[in-house]
Amino acid sequence: MSIDDIAYSLQKPKTTIHDWLQRIENQGIKNIYDAKQPGKPSKIKEKQLEELKNILRKTPQEQNIPFVLWTTNLVQYIILKKFNVEFKVRQVRNIVKKINFTLQVPRQENRKMNKKLQEKFKKNLKKMFNITVNSDLRSSVLTKPSLK
Repeated sequence: MSIDDIAYSLQKPKTTIHDWLQRIENQGIKNIYDAKQPGKPSKIKEKQLEELKNILRKTPQEQNIPFVLWTTNLVQYIILKKFNVEFKVRQVRNIVKKINFTLQVPRQENRKMNKKLQEKFKKNLKKMFNITVNSDLRSSVLTKPSLK
């Protein structure tokens, strides 16, 4: 069969079929597929992940952080301050999942709440701890590790 016929019957590009044939000829049939590539090394070490896991086991309030729940943005801030490593929110969610915590969405905000008091609290919080507060109250929060 020609390379065109093989590519058509296997629904693979001709270049892939050509590469396979070259590999079979040079290395034998066992090495037909590409070797798995290791990928980019993680920015955060296993020891740091364990330390993060221990931090997240306790509530923020138990650690003198003025929040009731762990949010992804708060975890992102903790990772940056504790380990000096910056991650996007999506990466933080993946890290949280990797250390067997689950993300939950809190209930919607109370309609009767006092917006002015909330804004005043946030301004004072920013001044006291020199941090940014995410105004999105519907962001994901963390719970205890899931059982697998």
